[in-house]
Amino acid sequence: MTALDHRGSLQRTIDPQHPEAVGAARLTGYKLDLTHALAPVSSAVLLDPMYGAAQAIAAGALPRDTGMLVGAQATRHNDDHGTRHTGWSVQRIRRMGADAAKLLVPSHPGREDAAARQREVTSAFITACREEDLPALVKPVAYPGTPGDEAPEVFARRKPDLVIRSARELTALGVDVLKAESPTDPRFEQDEGRMRAACEALDAASSAPWILLSGGMPFELFARQVRIAAQAGASGFLAGRAMWQEAMGLGDERERQHSLGTVGAGRVRQLADLAGEFGRPWWRRWGAEPGRHVSGGEHWHARSGAKGAEGGPEPVAPHARRTSGAPATVRQVARTSGRTQTGDAMFSAASAARPGLLDPAAEAGFGWHTTSGVLEREDSMTLSTGKVRVAVNGYGVIGKRVADAVSAQDDMELVGVADVVSDYRIRVAVERGYPVYASVPERSGEMQAAGVPVAGTLQELLAQVEVVVDCAPKKVAAANQAAYQAAGVKAIWQGGEKHELAGYSFVAQVNYAGALNRDSARVVSCNTTALSRISHALHGRGLARRVRAVLMRRATDPWESHRNGMINTAIPETKVPSHQGPDAQTVIPGLDITTLAGAGPYNLSHLHFAMIETTRPVDVEELRAILLDTPRVALVRAADGLEALNSVMELMRDLRRPRGDMWEVAVWEDALASDGREVYLTFQVHNEAIVIPENVDCIRALSGLEPDAAVSIAKTDASLGITRHFLPSTRPPHVTPGEGTPAGFKGAEEPTAPGDG
Repeated sequence: MTALDHRGSLQRTIDPQHPEAVGAARLTGYKLDLTHALAPVSSAVLLDPMYGAAQAIAAGALPRDTGMLVGAQATRHNDDHGTRHTGWSVQRIRRMGADAAKLLVPSHPGREDAAARQREVTSAFITACREEDLPALVKPVAYPGTPGDEAPEVFARRKPDLVIRSARELTALGVDVLKAESPTDPRFEQDEGRMRAACEALDAASSAPWILLSGGMPFELFARQVRIAAQAGASGFLAGRAMWQEAMGLGDERERQHSLGTVGAGRVRQLADLAGEFGRPWWRRWGAEPGRHVSGGEHWHARSGAKGAEGGPEPVAPHARRTSGAPATVRQVARTSGRTQTGDAMFSAASAARPGLLDPAAEAGFGWHTTSGVLEREDSMTLSTGKVRVAVNGYGVIGKRVADAVSAQDDMELVGVADVVSDYRIRVAVERGYPVYASVPERSGEMQAAGVPVAGTLQELLAQVEVVVDCAPKKVAAANQAAYQAAGVKAIWQGGEKHELAGYSFVAQVNYAGALNRDSARVVSCNTTALSRISHALHGRGLARRVRAVLMRRATDPWESHRNGMINTAIPETKVPSHQGPDAQTVIPGLDITTLAGAGPYNLSHLHFAMIETTRPVDVEELRAILLDTPRVALVRAADGLEALNSVMELMRDLRRPRGDMWEVAVWEDALASDGREVYLTFQVHNEAIVIPENVDCIRALSGLEPDAAVSIAKTDASLGITRHFLPSTRPPHVTPGEGTPAGFKGAEEPTAPGDG
């Protein structure tokens, strides 16, 4: 989440010499620039009540699927560190349509008089939030309590205790989310072990989910803090100046906006990747799990947190989104143009003005909160029950599988498929009942002459959808980008395209959160997907120091074997590293990986050998447990007769899987090994199928259908039949790798052991 509620610090950043000269109109203009650039890549933005919230609503700057948090302070805190409210309240925040309210609490637990006042203020704030059914986010900021603490290095030594004690005392009052400082100051503490230990102590002290604030820290230092805090139990970040402070010093408006849209937005995405990879989902703090309803009993409604009700807040299912508090009559006043199928933002005002027609500085300028009606906002995503509408462009090996997978989802609608061919491939789409469109208008006549009913052109298909999955041949897809942008649809590319086309490479279990509400993303190739799943299983647990992998690729796709292929030979790839290693780094930044590759005379699937140097000894039993806990990874055993690529693919056909597909990475359990320094794995990758569930999850991420990766993965896996055990009914309870299993293929040059015959 991105913080845009700054006032004095923003004025000082804009004009360090004369901050007082930065007036309300100029401050509002800069905040609108920030909101326009960073809100689309943030799960939520925090806005202040004087210069940001109403102005952003009036300007239509908030995307439909970005949450809005609003500060409860209308003025700064006093010199004695008490918090004052002037002409503003939680009730008015709720009427505005905010998703949460935030309270700043200057805190020094060692000064009991000040601490007692802050506990009173915080308790009153939490009570008001509960009465309005609004989540309460509290931000304690530690400050020196005695003159001797003023030196930064002295205060840095005391800060961990202050931050941790504040977290314990304030969350005990019933805070919903704690916005916490890092307990350590990276200017004076460089040891990562001590930094993490302090964050773990903070995690233990907080009884609420906590997220990290940046406090004006330089971005590189803050990114490190986010990773360490997430590994210790943080559920994300809510940061401001670390993302955008350099851009605010640019006087040229275009230069500033460009910097925010590139550097600033890129930083938000980078931090989202770190939080998504290492962080703890907020709902796990209360023992909730994806898909499991948290029941409050038969009479929960009578005990809910509404005004006048007794008891605490009502139970909610994890990931449930609260609806706006705007009155029904106000909801009907005005809405933005565009599709409401998946929840375009809708705004309303007491004056019944449409968004974008108000002058933000004049109609909602300084002091508006004390003199005018509340400007209200509603996000129609909370009211919509519609499915996201999807198109597939390119009905080949991947496209036809994506179309089938989309059709199997209960929250998606396949509107149509597009292609240029008129042979059996597109005729299958007709038999399956999929509307067919011509990717190139000039090919429409040819397709119809061949008996293929053409529903229209690609442009006509794009006009009906919100997301297009581009499965066109490599390099052809990139040429479609302009058409997608002109149609205003979100686009998913495949691994044959370069990372730069979308600027985001996607594997669901690794970096789902960073793809939320993006305009486009690239689902990486089959080999990169497999490497990312396996590497992340260890890297995400802090166990992978270095990955080395050898890839034996299939020579061609089965359906093209009559055109291409090789016999009695293998072709090494002479480029080292092969492209799959650097490609995996676009998914897992910072992963130390080197890959070698070659192609062999077969077309069934790929075969990988991975050697992973670990940060500590990992034995085979721990490795096996990690793999069993990893989504979309399944164990196979040579002892079961699954000794080769063909036998595993035969098993998929015997299991009556569609097209004999294997969406999982199949790891040979009896080939797992460890020498205390490295672990060794051998696994099979079905190149035609492995990326299909990733495309489905990417649709949910880009459209904002599901904010949680685990929920989307579970939903997709259930719909397709993805499993972690191919033969669960007859699986032995345990297998000892290397014992009682076939040795695999033995070459003629290898010595024969006694008894081998």
